[in-house]
Amino acid sequence: MKRLMLAAATVAMITPASASDLLKAGSWLAYAFGTKELASGIPMCGMQTILDREGPQSQLHLKYQQNVDHTYFQLYKTDWKFTDRTDVKVVFTFDKKRLEWNGIAKPKTDKTSSSFIEINIKGDDTKELLSMIGDAAQLTIEFPDGDEPQWVVSMSGSREVANAMSTCIGLIATGTSPIGKAAKPTTPIGTTPTGPTKPPARRAVKDPDSTPSSR
Repeated sequence: MKRLMLAAATVAMITPASASDLLKAGSWLAYAFGTKELASGIPMCGMQTILDREGPQSQLHLKYQQNVDHTYFQLYKTDWKFTDRTDVKVVFTFDKKRLEWNGIAKPKTDKTSSSFIEINIKGDDTKELLSMIGDAAQLTIEFPDGDEPQWVVSMSGSREVANAMSTCIGLIATGTSPIGKAAKPTTPIGTTPTGPTKPPARRAVKDPDSTPSSR
């Protein structure tokens, strides 16, 4: 059933600056951008969750772009206002497994809609990371360098969405298309619907920044 949902989503026609929803489960959403939806023209897979808490909205994204050797987290909070690129320590705890990463706090620019923190994850670690996301009952995120309160992230639906993310990464990493013959450049989102006459519902992803990763 999950594979059918993913296949149906990939044939949906999408509008500029929007993403196709691959799978929504619990608090998580997997999505993809095709070659025409980003200024870079590089296909992207992503998964996101929006924290359920009072105050400024906080979002956590994990992203992968074709032809890069890593995945990367991006963390957003609407009231963050960084003035310079700054190294920042971020601690993720999946149940009892504590992982400390060095990220970069990036200020808002003409090409981004808000300040955010970006953390690069080595490509070799992506499979294990997605497994941890899927298996964890709880995820907390801490910012020991500052006074940002701890984030407590709901993991409801994370396993299903992590599996959809893994499938999407596999498709675009190998330069193949899930439907028909691959076009160049390749993309996980078909350009011509071949499935249902009426494409499945889709919506723009609430993603403050869909620009390519850069350090």
